[in-house]
Amino acid sequence: MKKIPYSIPPKDSPVTFDGRLALRIPEVAQALGVSETSVRRLINRGLLKPLRILRHVLIPTEQLTNLVGNTCTSNHVVGNANVPKATQPE
Repeated sequence: MKKIPYSIPPKDSPVTFDGRLALRIPEVAQALGVSETSVRRLINRGLLKPLRILRHVLIPTEQLTNLVGNTCTSNHVVGNANVPKATQPE
């Protein structure tokens, strides 16, 4: 599998994925460090909204930045989206 070149920028600038606007599901999985099945779960839960272009399913990189930013700045655990904040593990 091809590695995705990206770097961690300062907080005020967006993450760049080698100038690409969207990534395929395997690339998203690699960038997030999860399985393709987990990426598909995020899509099914509505946390990622894919673009279907011809036969390709693409995830805009802006959505990845928003997903990771929202997860890191709150106590919300993505995998336990229905669990109230008070009972989430720290």
